[in-house]
Amino acid sequence: MRTLPVAFLLLLAALALLLAGCSHHAAPVPSGPPSAASTLDSQLSTPPAAPAALVHVTDTGKRYHRAGCRSLAKSDTTITRAEAASRGLTPCKVCKP
Repeated sequence: MRTLPVAFLLLLAALALLLAGCSHHAAPVPSGPPSAASTLDSQLSTPPAAPAALVHVTDTGKRYHRAGCRSLAKSDTTITRAEAASRGLTPCKVCKP
């Protein structure tokens, strides 16, 4: 039954180290051009740019919506946000596109 107290002490020691923090041991800032690996990482983590934001409108409404908004029950036409703005449509207060 000695393993429980030892495991508990190890857990407490690990917790104390975490709480003490290691902010004074910050990683050095790399100098020079980024490496190929870091460039690839940044490209993979950046989402691709959308060609144009699409919104949904009804045949008679004055607002534009997100897909699936309850206000689109009777009609649903997809247009760009720019087209919605040029028509003078405003964002839906329910789905907040």
